[in-house]
Amino acid sequence: MSPREFLGELEEMVLLATLRLKDEAYGAGILRELDEEAGREVSRGAVYVTLDRLEAKGMVETRAGAPSGGRGGRARRMVRVTEEGLHALRRAHQVRGRLKDGLEEVFES
Repeated sequence: MSPREFLGELEEMVLLATLRLKDEAYGAGILRELDEEAGREVSRGAVYVTLDRLEAKGMVETRAGAPSGGRGGRARRMVRVTEEGLHALRRAHQVRGRLKDGLEEVFES
């Protein structure tokens, strides 16, 4: 990720949801996390497109999980945030902190 490239809002939320879910992160779980914790309704397709984009950028890795009886025997696509993804999240957090500096009264009311 170049110094001028920033995470999109959904990319950041998907990375954060993936971190929250730890070893249990997969598409439907991430979708549920976004809905329940962020109050963000996102289509299943948008989550998978975002995961594909993050994987292409090297920010997440995916692997096939154990086959599931409830899914017709299909394996879940398990997701893990990479060091590159963690670096991008840290950078986004730092940039937001600098931009919010001096605006405390806006966020306290």
